[in-house]
Amino acid sequence: MARLEQQHRRVVVDIKLGKYAKEPEEAFGDGLVTSRSLDEVILDYLTSETEGEKLAVVILDQQPPVAGEKAWIKFKATTEISKTPLAGASVVVRLTSTSGQTRELFSGQTDAQGLCTANFLIPGLTENAVILAEVTHPKGSFQHKALVAKTSSL
Repeated sequence: MARLEQQHRRVVVDIKLGKYAKEPEEAFGDGLVTSRSLDEVILDYLTSETEGEKLAVVILDQQPPVAGEKAWIKFKATTEISKTPLAGASVVVRLTSTSGQTRELFSGQTDAQGLCTANFLIPGLTENAVILAEVTHPKGSFQHKALVAKTSSL
């Protein structure tokens, strides 16, 4: 009986000390309610979203590639969502023929407005070939392929 009484006293002491107390439930909106203004909350959200944005590339203009002629491709590199221009994106244009030979025709970078015009001369060809243009940036990469037309001899 003394043992039961001792256990009972221990449990009463534990209850008074809060050992068996239920965790308080969080109020609705706890952690969401803030003293920041709506503008500050939106700015934080947009900043966090743009940090993870990916590369988006648009071809603004191009001259169809013809063997033995000059050609160009004008690129604009931006971020995907906010459309912020990306300076310093690497632009490389290569010619690959059906025989497997590859030749670099242009290498450059986008400017502060995210623009780059790749001007290059396509050599005369006796076989089929393709132009492969690549734009790379830490935010991603982009490829554009175009079949090279052969000049028609009349």
